[in-house]
Amino acid sequence: MTEEYLEFPVHRFILAASSPYLRMAFTNMQHSENPFLQLDIECDALESLLDFTYTRECILTLDNVSRIIDAAKLCQMTSLFQYCCEYLMHNLNYENIFHLYDFAKLHSNSKLLNVTYEYLM
Repeated sequence: MTEEYLEFPVHRFILAASSPYLRMAFTNMQHSENPFLQLDIECDALESLLDFTYTRECILTLDNVSRIIDAAKLCQMTSLFQYCCEYLMHNLNYENIFHLYDFAKLHSNSKLLNVTYEYLM
């Protein structure tokens, strides 16, 4: 099993302004000689997180949204998390309704929980 590492040139100031987690990570790096921050985020989710940080948009699919949500939660990016939840609400169907209901309960997302509940009624 190989781990995938990619380098993304970024503006620390922009990322720090968007994420309390990254702000703290960059603050802790100030005295380090290593200029790289390693994150436990899958590469496609990190690319989407960066796209959202710079443009307030990213490409979401039913295949990638859970990984992007995990990245948003890790980085404490509420706006990206809400963006993903809006996507889920607009893509609700009989195949994913119970999964999304459980997801909404797990993440205490009352808006998504209400939408899934109404869909079931």
